[in-house]
Amino acid sequence: MAIVYLVDDDALIRRSLAGLLKSAGHTATCFESGEAFLASETVAQACCILLDLKLGGMNGLDVQRALIERGTAIPVIFISSHGEEEVVDKALRQGAIAFFHKPFSVDRILALIDEIGTRQRSAASPS
Repeated sequence: MAIVYLVDDDALIRRSLAGLLKSAGHTATCFESGEAFLASETVAQACCILLDLKLGGMNGLDVQRALIERGTAIPVIFISSHGEEEVVDKALRQGAIAFFHKPFSVDRILALIDEIGTRQRSAASPS
């Protein structure tokens, strides 16, 4: 089971993805804005963050940059209905693990979250 932060300003997307994550055995902690997410006390405790590119207020790239500046090493998976090639490239150059365009393959996102969780558990367990 993984804790996944979900940052999207669309309430329907948040509810849908949270339900999907729950049905896959994960816990979703949802935020409606980048500012709300960054103000959270638990930012570094999740497996990864599903981060929308276009948010009201800070955009996803701003949130990603703020995490980098804080030294918070949390894997970022971008989700967006937008995503010009240069924006996708910038997100990936800044360390994003993946960039999925909406509508996206739910199975691919769940597989990626499972893979991240497995790598984190392996890295945390003593050899």
